[in-house]
Amino acid sequence: MHKNVIARNGEDRLPCTFYNKIGACRHGEKCSRKHIRPLTSFTILLPNLYQNPKLNKNEGEELNPKQLQQNFDQFFKDIFVKFATLGEIKELVVCENENNHLNGNVYVRFKTKQEAAEATLLLNQEWFNARPVHCELSPVSSFPEANCRAYETSSCTRGDHCNFMHVRHPTQSLVESLFQSQTK
Repeated sequence: MHKNVIARNGEDRLPCTFYNKIGACRHGEKCSRKHIRPLTSFTILLPNLYQNPKLNKNEGEELNPKQLQQNFDQFFKDIFVKFATLGEIKELVVCENENNHLNGNVYVRFKTKQEAAEATLLLNQEWFNARPVHCELSPVSSFPEANCRAYETSSCTRGDHCNFMHVRHPTQSLVESLFQSQTK
């Protein structure tokens, strides 16, 4: 038997590389490969937490790029401040992919696995924007490996078929001030 094959309850399936790298998979639970949920991790995933206004087809007026950035910066600040009460944030990544399994996903990498575990328990009892929050430990260990490099240069042609993170970036000065606020 191949050494990476998972054999549990009669299941012999290879681990899903996309789930292990990105923490999400296009096929979800119907995937032919095994999604191994971590028991401990530095990283948590809050699927579909960010409601991207440019993807909201119900809004009558479209926002210009400046308004979109202001909207996102406010969202980023709100969640950063909340997450920082749960532990020291090392990285905070928000996806703006147009596909269901990555759209609006928020990943938070904490300083310790204990902080991530406690944050997961607490956040699963929270609401955000009139919706219940769902939070889970994530296998993502390297955001650079999970990011779509083509998207970073505005050259991704895969659109909603891309299985790598299309990261939405907040204003750099906001990022600097938020991370600096954690230092005591």
